[in-house]
Amino acid sequence: MKLFYLILLLGIVSAEHVDLQHVSIQVGTDGDKGWTFSGFAGVDPDLTLERGVAYTFLMNAPHYQLILQEHDKPHIIIGQSAASGTGHFTVVFDNTMTGKIRYKSPNYLNMHGDITLTGSYDKPCLLYTSPSPR
Repeated sequence: MKLFYLILLLGIVSAEHVDLQHVSIQVGTDGDKGWTFSGFAGVDPDLTLERGVAYTFLMNAPHYQLILQEHDKPHIIIGQSAASGTGHFTVVFDNTMTGKIRYKSPNYLNMHGDITLTGSYDKPCLLYTSPSPR
């Protein structure tokens, strides 16, 4: 029974982004010189992204981990890739993020840049009803 509720909860969480626009961004590196992002020119470009869009970061940066964090609150991690620099992760920026977002590598201090957010998006609350006792 617990497995059923776990699957139900996972379905609710994954369904959270169903109605959003989805954009994929290929992420790579120019060696230790910096990050590259499809759709943006140069190394470590300033990115302008929109709140309320589900951005999937498709990692093709072996051995380079990408971390997204609030610039003024670096202890708040918004999203991160696997340490291997492969795979993908999805982020939806919302109105709780009011400042610039920093992207960086935890191991290469010169690999970083800023993300400016535009638009407005109030993230909906997840409705979860706990199972009734038997």
